[in-house]
Amino acid sequence: QLEDMAVRGDLQRQLLDLLAEAGPKASASELLDQVDGEARTLLSELLAEEWGELDVDAIVEGALRKIESRSVEERLQAIDRQITVASEADKMELTREKESLSRQMAELNPGRWKVILKSGRR
Repeated sequence: QLEDMAVRGDLQRQLLDLLAEAGPKASASELLDQVDGEARTLLSELLAEEWGELDVDAIVEGALRKIESRSVEERLQAIDRQITVASEADKMELTREKESLSRQMAELNPGRWKVILKSGRR
């Protein structure tokens, strides 16, 4: 778990450093040429987003939220796997962690939860 979080932190730093160094005139292909693996996948997703009017602060905030939400989502998936084989005491602890991470995810991506709620009512 901690190792996964460290990898995520390294990925986030790598992308933030890349974006900071590239400057506003760098093309998407130039940026993608500088990364590979999971960093390339995440950067591709960020570049494919519909950004609308350019509000740089909002774009950066959205990108950071998306990066952070990926690590939270991965931890939620890991908890789902672990909870099936955990002891009762561990299940309670994992459930509390999952609830906390779910709240964090809702804060990071409020629109995601609205879509889930709407689709669940149909």
